[in-house]
Amino acid sequence: MIAPICCIVNDESIKGTDVGMFLASRGTQRSLETEVLDFIQKRAGTTEYFNAYNKVRQRILDVRQERKHQRIMRAMNDPEAHARRRIQKNEMKSRKRQLKAKEFAKTKIRLTTKKRRID
Repeated sequence: MIAPICCIVNDESIKGTDVGMFLASRGTQRSLETEVLDFIQKRAGTTEYFNAYNKVRQRILDVRQERKHQRIMRAMNDPEAHARRRIQKNEMKSRKRQLKAKEFAKTKIRLTTKKRRID
């Protein structure tokens, strides 16, 4: 019962994002989940709760470590495919940055007129 709640509470994918309504609803959900974990801790006892919680965290870390190891092995076995993935990832990041700059430029309020050079 602790595993799915632990995964949601420790979800780092939304940290530092400002998504407005989604973030507000996510914050209330997260507080509910922490309340459930606190309730479980009170009912089960601190020692048993932390042992179970640490087992879940360790399983999560083991899975992440295994995925990282698999990525490293794929990069060693097929360096060209790894290079293509890296290039594609960097191009996506560049496109996202350009799109973000364009969106910002659209919403930016300009108080002065543009000065154009006459050649």
